[in-house]
Amino acid sequence: MHKGRILSRKGVRKTLLFAFGGAVLIFFVFLTFDLQVCQELKSRLKISIQGKFEPSFLLSSFYLRNAQLTWKEKVRLISGDFKVSYKPWQLLGKRNLRIELEGKNLDVEFLGKWAEAQGVRKVTLESFYADVALDRQGLREVYAVDARSPSFQFRIQRTENKDKRLPSGGEKS
Repeated sequence: MHKGRILSRKGVRKTLLFAFGGAVLIFFVFLTFDLQVCQELKSRLKISIQGKFEPSFLLSSFYLRNAQLTWKEKVRLISGDFKVSYKPWQLLGKRNLRIELEGKNLDVEFLGKWAEAQGVRKVTLESFYADVALDRQGLREVYAVDARSPSFQFRIQRTENKDKRLPSGGEKS
């Protein structure tokens, strides 16, 4: 054996296989979390979601591209891309799940009483952000919602979170 050599070829091969196996395992763990959050979102809010699912490796978030969804008789996303972010450790308790939804250029249709209350039926949202908590019964708490278009603006903000900044650049109030 050469004095400068630390690992044999067999040792290097084992180390590389171990590292590759670990990376694949981590990828599948995060993919499983992403799929579980998507399923929890569907079942807890009782929404139907269609679109292309794209996981974000190691970021505890995923994208839904060209998404379409309907939430009860409240709102329908006709088309658009949005990102769903979550805290992975919250999946272990199975009780409360806090998620953040972000999107740009979303074609939305308000339904039923929501359309009447907003005074608008269809709108393209230039930006959308929601920070909500879900429990087994559905939507438990709304921390923030910010929806903006040239003809429509809607904003809800809890006062306990006023130190956090909204992604659209506005200060939380």
